[in-house]
Amino acid sequence: MTKKKQTSRKKQDQATQIIDAALTLAVSRRWANLCVADIATAAAVPINEALTLFPTKWAILDAFQDRIDQTVVENTDLNSLDAAMRDRLVDGLIRRLEALTPWKEGIAAVTRDTLSDPLASFHRLASLNTSMSLMAECAGLSSNGLCAQVKTCLFYTSAAAAERSSVDLGGRRLIK
Repeated sequence: MTKKKQTSRKKQDQATQIIDAALTLAVSRRWANLCVADIATAAAVPINEALTLFPTKWAILDAFQDRIDQTVVENTDLNSLDAAMRDRLVDGLIRRLEALTPWKEGIAAVTRDTLSDPLASFHRLASLNTSMSLMAECAGLSSNGLCAQVKTCLFYTSAAAAERSSVDLGGRRLIK
């Protein structure tokens, strides 16, 4: 293995350690009170390397969301494009929730603190929009334009309401 590949693998491992530590710490401590240095220490990653990978806590959450998105994309079955649109979208949503399940306590802790911070809420909403657009594309639905994005958002909301399904993330019911 070349030195460049070893460095790349080390960065990936450190990124995973930092993301996992951030969500774990969010459960035991308030997300609002954490800083990248706290997370780096818990992950056993030198602070200078942690800050190079993630200059802010929000960058860590963005990387976590990218990891979940990647899991959804990797598990997309191209043969499922023959199924009904609703079934494909629900399938993508279920895959996403399954990928999030191990982290539900950490996500709930971050969500509690984010709700009291308007700027953080806006950032998370923009990131969620990106993920929902990706899930629509995985289902074979265009996510281009405002109309397509509104349709995708409304579909996920109405499908979950029709099935009366939700997931409990720390006392808050979120649509499943």
